[in-house]
Amino acid sequence: VGYILASLASGPLARRVGDVKQLCAGVWCLALAYLLLGPSPLLPALRPSFPLAATAMLLIGAGGAIAYTPTNNLSLRACEARGIAVNEASAALTAIVNMSFTVGCLIGPSLGGSLVQTAGFGGASTALGLMLAA
Repeated sequence: VGYILASLASGPLARRVGDVKQLCAGVWCLALAYLLLGPSPLLPALRPSFPLAATAMLLIGAGGAIAYTPTNNLSLRACEARGIAVNEASAALTAIVNMSFTVGCLIGPSLGGSLVQTAGFGGASTALGLMLAA
C-alpha cells in the first residue's frame, strides 16, 4: 500500500524537488523504517508491536517508491553525459535493473537469514537501517 500510494506522488515530487533530493529522501525513509521494524536496540523506548511493524512496512513501501522513481532519470542523464544515446541506454539500463532485483532475490534471503541468526531480528533490521543511512 505504501509503495502504491507513494509511486503515484513520486513522479511529480521528483519534478518539484529534484531527482537526487528525492532519492536521498527515499533512502532516509527506508533507513528509518528498518530502525522501526526491529525495533532497533538504538530505540529502547520502542517495543515490538503490530502497529509499529505495520507503520514500518508502510514506510518501507513508501521509501522504496520514493527512492526508486528518480533512478531512471538519473541513469539516463548519466548516460547522456557520457555521450550514450537514450535509445541505446534504455535496454541496457532495464537489464541492469532486472539483474539487480534478481540477484537481490537470490542472495537477500540467505544473507538476511544469516544476519538474523547472528544478531537477532532487531539487530538485523538495525544493521540494514544503518547501512542505508550511511
